[in-house]
Amino acid sequence: MSGRMPMAKDREACSSSTLQEVGEIVTGSTPPKAQTHLYGGSFPLVKPGELLNCVVSTADDKLTDAGATVADVAPEGSVLVSCIGNLGKVGLAARPVAFNQQINAIIPHDKSSSRWLFYAVQAPSFRAQLNSVASATTISIVNKGKFSKLRIPWAPADEQQRIVAEIEKQFTRLDAGVASLKRVQTALKRYRASVLKAACEGEWESATLGSLSLQSSYGTSVKCSYQSPGIPVLRIPNIQNGRIDLTDLKFSTSAVDLDDENTLKPNDFLIVRTNGSKDLIGRGAVVLSEFNRPHFFASYLIRFRIRDRDTAKWLSTVWNSENLRKQILAIAATSAGQYNVNQTNLSKVPIPMPPVEQRMRIVAEVERRLSVIKELEAVTSTELQRSHRLRQSILNRAFTERTFGYR
Repeated sequence: MSGRMPMAKDREACSSSTLQEVGEIVTGSTPPKAQTHLYGGSFPLVKPGELLNCVVSTADDKLTDAGATVADVAPEGSVLVSCIGNLGKVGLAARPVAFNQQINAIIPHDKSSSRWLFYAVQAPSFRAQLNSVASATTISIVNKGKFSKLRIPWAPADEQQRIVAEIEKQFTRLDAGVASLKRVQTALKRYRASVLKAACEGEWESATLGSLSLQSSYGTSVKCSYQSPGIPVLRIPNIQNGRIDLTDLKFSTSAVDLDDENTLKPNDFLIVRTNGSKDLIGRGAVVLSEFNRPHFFASYLIRFRIRDRDTAKWLSTVWNSENLRKQILAIAATSAGQYNVNQTNLSKVPIPMPPVEQRMRIVAEVERRLSVIKELEAVTSTELQRSHRLRQSILNRAFTERTFGYR
């Protein structure tokens, strides 16, 4: 970013103020859910998940006019800050909105200071203050009293407008770059799907998953944790893009009865059998190499032990394709908000099976293309992280003593 944040011109007039000095602080509330006549209208009831460091004009939950009269309402220009749980999520009300008890609203005494406040409470220095006064409990909480006494830099109105204009000029450039990176992510996702779809197309014979397997079984229900010295247990997060990913690994907290048949081996195919997300149900990945120590798998997964390595690699290539996804979702059952697939139905799923030599060529080409996609995805992710750090750097330079010059 080439622009430099402007220094405040009149340092003697610059200072810091508490939030209660620059605005009214209001803690939100949630109208009683049992009173159904309060819900289902068009008046937004904002929750922390909808505070995305941008303007807020709508929400998933809506109140009726009657509901709005019993809710806490922030007028247009109010700054909303989450103060329970995920601290410091921020939104700027673009219209009057209700907000729940996890949010404190700053209603500025001078409406022209709204955007100054909006950016000041996103600055790293303010987030550090917020975290420093949070209660040391399981869920982080900053009550209204502590929140009201937090300080932000303050300046005359013309200085505020000048610095806000520079922040927004730089953020506009940054947002354009982020939008381009997200378009690249979307394009790569579509390309990945098209590569897998092409791998399955052709007038080929098919074989059921069961006929390609030696056996199948469910995993263990043993409790696991990150800190336990027990046996590694693969879970749903370890099934990523058709590959086994060990970056988020948990370990058994008690003894697991593992014999040679129960431990995971090369050519074992793990499938997500139950989850609340339709996107995750039926996702699969093949163990392609030996682990350096015994590993097991959790009860939310089903293991099919595939007959040979070439077939296992073929399954790893085509299983998450669009064609097979449609078949898996067609056999998935739903109960209490959970999707489920069982061994019996999965064993009947037909797998396209080209001749061996053709299969090997397809696998090699898919792996080559997916390797390129993975590299591009990594670069895109790195640049998005860099853009987030740059955004924080801009705010840090705008609202610190060194740059802003307040005393």
